[in-house]
Amino acid sequence: MWVIMVVIALCFVGILVRVGMLQTTQDDVYEKFASIQRERNEIIPAPRGEVLDRNGKPLALSVAAKSIYADPRAVVDPGKTVVVLGRVLALSAARQKELLTQLSVPDRSFVYVARQVEPETALVVENLQLPGIGTQDEIRRHLPNGDVARGLVGQANVDGVGSAGLEKQYDEVLTGRPGQLRYTRGTKGRSIPSSQKALIDAVPGSDVVLTIDLALQYQAERALTAKVEELKARGGSAIVMDSRTGEVYAMASVRRDTETGIVRVGAANYAAVDSYEPGSVAKVITVAGALNDKKVQTSTAFMVPDRKMFWDEWLHDAESHPTMPMTVQEILAKSSNIGTIFISQTLGPDKQEAYMRAFGFGAETALDFPGESKGILHPNSRWRGTENVTVSYGQGVSATAIQLVSAVNVIANDGVYVAPKLVKSMKRAGGVVENTMPSATRRVVSSEVARQMNMLMRDVVCVGTARGWAGISGYTIAGKTGTGYKAQKNGTYFDDEGRRAYYASFVGFLPAEDPRITVLVSIDEPPPGAQHFGANTAAPVFNKIARAAIVDLGIQAPNGSGGCLTPTKAKG
Repeated sequence: MWVIMVVIALCFVGILVRVGMLQTTQDDVYEKFASIQRERNEIIPAPRGEVLDRNGKPLALSVAAKSIYADPRAVVDPGKTVVVLGRVLALSAARQKELLTQLSVPDRSFVYVARQVEPETALVVENLQLPGIGTQDEIRRHLPNGDVARGLVGQANVDGVGSAGLEKQYDEVLTGRPGQLRYTRGTKGRSIPSSQKALIDAVPGSDVVLTIDLALQYQAERALTAKVEELKARGGSAIVMDSRTGEVYAMASVRRDTETGIVRVGAANYAAVDSYEPGSVAKVITVAGALNDKKVQTSTAFMVPDRKMFWDEWLHDAESHPTMPMTVQEILAKSSNIGTIFISQTLGPDKQEAYMRAFGFGAETALDFPGESKGILHPNSRWRGTENVTVSYGQGVSATAIQLVSAVNVIANDGVYVAPKLVKSMKRAGGVVENTMPSATRRVVSSEVARQMNMLMRDVVCVGTARGWAGISGYTIAGKTGTGYKAQKNGTYFDDEGRRAYYASFVGFLPAEDPRITVLVSIDEPPPGAQHFGANTAAPVFNKIARAAIVDLGIQAPNGSGGCLTPTKAKG
């Protein structure tokens, strides 16, 4: 008994000594163990900067969301858990099967069940208290205006990284700096709210302010959509640009869904990433170049047939007519292909190419938009056969919509090319605003030539191919129609059934006496026949968008501006 009592006493003494050591000399070690078990550090996601229109209206912003995750090691019944989550989260059968496989791996510690769900849905999951299932705060990207400008704004992926459009181009600016939060977990693994402490505050990303006007963007998309639906066309693009500064007020793209046939705002900014043969709009460049080099005057006349053979191929005008004298003014107003070739021949291929490049063809614009196309303009040494003459009227060369509107804007801007611009400023943390640099400019043709072309392009609207389609009462408008052929996969302009596909455009500016805006409208694959011309497909949409811009931007017609006196419709 004495031996037993001594042993017990020694044990108690040992315990007391050990407890004393734990509370004194070794307390820091076990405090660290306790902290590791109970304290956690969590990344605080930084809100992504907003994309705003020129008036501060949001085009893209970040909103609170929740993600559902699982710890397969703590899941008691994977099959039952997947069934319950499938009902609450509306998971597809394929996703449920995949999730069951993931939850059945015993050594996995983390699996995403669903990303960026609504907070209300996440609350339902939390209340189910499923073993091994938890939620975490996240931020998701939201377009508050639906599809308006979605192809232009682009998108950010579930991890908050820009993956398309301006979201991708300005990802570094929009991305904030994450913070860090420390909190203590209770006995059941849940955080104790009172223990939360921010170690590093999250810094939101900067806002990007665009030159886009939300109201005008919506009007442009709506007008385009209506026309594409009416014509059963493939799609269309529209751009409204400030003639003086190059700021883009609207940049719309719509496309018909090949599966459903529904016309929607494009998922991509086709006005920058797609190029096409501009057709007769390119005649503006040819005529302006010849006038600038003093090869012709507006009154210079050529004997113009309705068709002529070049390199063993017959080229022709859009409408039949007898061989007759046509002045440069009439060639542009009536959009004569043969007459334009004669004007181009006074320049020669070197000058023809040089002017096309000076007007912005063959190179990406200053927008530097992700995936932007530079179009196609081969060196004239590579021009073959009829390509030597057809480039003068926009065939055998391709351009994007933003290149084309910028080119015609040279005439509106007194002969000076002004680079297009989409971003007005950045709003940094703390409210500091950094304005972007003004658009770069370069003189292309003289002021006198720009004035002459302005007058010639007024004739296009009043007495030429666009008469009765583009005019607006009380405003003088200058413009040019264009109907280009679309190259087919077989290397010709005809499909396997011998049919052509068209790209119809109209570019104009107003008021012509003192241009404020330059507007382009293009319709992709209007139906062949009477409804495929730039005049009767694109010009009416120009008319609607221009009227909306007049109201939205408060454009006043200068004194003495009267538009066309006798508008009558004609093909062109």
